[in-house]
Amino acid sequence: MYVLKSKSTHPKISKLNNLYKIGFSTVPVQKRVMNARNEATCLNAEVVVATFKCVNVNTQKFENLIHCFFSQAQLQIDI
Repeated sequence: MYVLKSKSTHPKISKLNNLYKIGFSTVPVQKRVMNARNEATCLNAEVVVATFKCVNVNTQKFENLIHCFFSQAQLQIDI
């Protein structure tokens, strides 16, 4: 499981202090974000990464639960 924070300098993004991407990856997170500056899901910018090892839990269900919990705060943005 990972939590990403964009290093974007785009005015619409950089002013959002509490903007994070939460997810799960079957590949190492560093490999997952290697091309972040070219991925819309990473807001086309490098990212700061925090990773968490999940033990004895269905990580995909856990990710869905976290997304559900934060759904009211989810950002929809077009750049």
